[in-house]
Amino acid sequence: MKAVESSRFFEFLDSVCASLDGPDEQLVHQTFEIPKGRIVETDDLVKCGKLDLRMAEERRFQIQTTAWSTAYKRARNNWITRDKLDEVFALYQRIVSGQESQCREGKENLRRTKALRQFEDIRRDLQIVVNV
Repeated sequence: MKAVESSRFFEFLDSVCASLDGPDEQLVHQTFEIPKGRIVETDDLVKCGKLDLRMAEERRFQIQTTAWSTAYKRARNNWITRDKLDEVFALYQRIVSGQESQCREGKENLRRTKALRQFEDIRRDLQIVVNV
């Protein structure tokens, strides 16, 4: 059983979710909770003997590759939107008050950097599996 692999993938999904700025419930549910639930269901089917290990690995691989791709696209869109909103707010601050806006880059960039590293690790892992 690949419980370590599943928990590692769950950590990946959690770190990407944490990098998002104000995600709505639907985004969180579709992008992060559904893939986790499908992997847990797959693991449960193996534990009770209703699914063999080879089929479970194939199913888990399909879930993970789809989740990786979806999370990557949605996280990037969230970050781009957040950056554009910050730029508009900074422009507004300059026009209205003549002051430079305090940029929130510090923490968010650390979360994004961690998430991007996770994306790269997962991409590499999935590529290795495909090439084997």
